[in-house]
Amino acid sequence: MRSYQRRIAIGFLLGSFGAVGAPAPASPVTFGFTGEVTTVLDPFGLLQGHVSPGMPIHGAYTFESKTPDSLPTFPSSGVYENAIVGSEGQIGTLDYALFDTPSAANLIAVENNNFGLGRDRYLAASSNLFLAYHIGLNIELVDSSQQMFSSDALPLLPPSLDSVDSARFRMGTSEELRVLVTGELSSFFIVPEPATLVLAALSTTALAVLKN
Repeated sequence: MRSYQRRIAIGFLLGSFGAVGAPAPASPVTFGFTGEVTTVLDPFGLLQGHVSPGMPIHGAYTFESKTPDSLPTFPSSGVYENAIVGSEGQIGTLDYALFDTPSAANLIAVENNNFGLGRDRYLAASSNLFLAYHIGLNIELVDSSQQMFSSDALPLLPPSLDSVDSARFRMGTSEELRVLVTGELSSFFIVPEPATLVLAALSTTALAVLKN
């Protein structure tokens, strides 16, 4: 069994106790992913050795599937602001849980040969504010063959990794803490419900751990 002390330390570092009690989405979809850590920047030792290159990554994030496109007049670029309602997982031996509040850093972006750049791009950006520090998680896929999307609609199934040039994971804090972990994804998949209920339950668990 993991110690409460370790869970509390991880919660303070990665914002497990932020934005507790956010409302559940009406039409949730959850994507999961696995991968491997490639680089770690941690000048102050805040990760306490729990994350290093070569360690596994696995996690999931839930988003509201009916989120409207905030750029409806741009047919090659869809931006779905505040779509993500929560994300959780493990990097190395470090657990994380982010419960998103409305923010410019919380979005899903879908680019279908946007501005004629000759690529498709998918970005899921999840963010949290804990005390004075921002914690952010990004999933980014880039496909120069332009086979990933046929439009800029919000995908309800995860894009295939078969044709992508890169599938990257990034988690970092605000500049004051200077923590940055990057990785490469090896799988990207749909997670059946009740994954959203699990994400919502984490907020209650975090409070219980804090009280103990």
